[in-house]
Amino acid sequence: MSTMNRIKKPKTPRIQRKKDLFVQTETTAPVVNTVIDTTIEKELIKHGYVPINTISIQNDKKVQIDRYIKALNKMGQKVYILLDVDNQDNLDADLTLVETKKGHLLPYSFKSTAIGIASMDVSGVAIECDKKGLCVLANTIQDCDDHLTTHESNFTFLEPNQVNTVVENEGCYLSYPVVKLSEIRINNQLVLEGTNIVTKKLRCTDYQNALNDLNQVEADIKELTDSFVDFKNVIQANVSQIKTTIKELEEYNQYYMDHPPCEDCDYKKYSLIKHNLMLRHDYNIYILCGMKRIIEQKSNLDYMIQNLHDLTDFFDKQLCSLDMADQM
Repeated sequence: MSTMNRIKKPKTPRIQRKKDLFVQTETTAPVVNTVIDTTIEKELIKHGYVPINTISIQNDKKVQIDRYIKALNKMGQKVYILLDVDNQDNLDADLTLVETKKGHLLPYSFKSTAIGIASMDVSGVAIECDKKGLCVLANTIQDCDDHLTTHESNFTFLEPNQVNTVVENEGCYLSYPVVKLSEIRINNQLVLEGTNIVTKKLRCTDYQNALNDLNQVEADIKELTDSFVDFKNVIQANVSQIKTTIKELEEYNQYYMDHPPCEDCDYKKYSLIKHNLMLRHDYNIYILCGMKRIIEQKSNLDYMIQNLHDLTDFFDKQLCSLDMADQM
């Protein structure tokens, strides 16, 4: 970072964040590439960005209000670039999303942590919400009191999500830094530094949260094992006791079958014996049904075990592939 950038701390996140992230603005910064007919993509490539997807954002009236390019920077990190400058290029969007008032089902803690990490280093954070759309959080600073505020916008797909489109994650929420094209033109090195800081913090936080969840899964598996052992022990103890009492009752029952009761008291005893036999035979059925309910969960356990085997094998081989990347 140059000496000039160290002298005065920017009033807004990183370089200039006074204006809202979702309003088309006109920058007064000099355009780096002034060659006639230079496209946005070529300009970004000159700055060291490799475009991956172009994204058009529409409001509820189907009017385009913003455009983004998802790209790789010089650090090999993915970033969302807001095209916040006037431009005559007509970019063909890979994907069109529509702004919606209804937010995605993202935990508040997840969103607050992500935007807190973005802080003053980048414009905001774009959260890919599996196959549902995007949630973009933007940091702005109020001129009146220098108070940092967060603006949230949610977008859903206008058409069904296609393969190789913007959302690439598999069943999880991933967040990426959002930067502005105008700021790349002003000081790309500063933008790159901020992106690098935020990306690493986001991934470290995501990893720690996932590790905590895995630890909880491990604790749940231990509790499941303990509960299963308790269940099995109770079942075996019940069956053993029921078997013993049935044998005793059958001996009494056989006596009355050989010597039919004549007195009322003997009738009552005999009826009580048959009733207790019925209860115990029914109880055996309840035990079998209970065992069956647990056994039916085996497919879920098999699915989880297979997932663990497949993912372990995948990541083990994938790491080896990464080590051999220089052979490509």
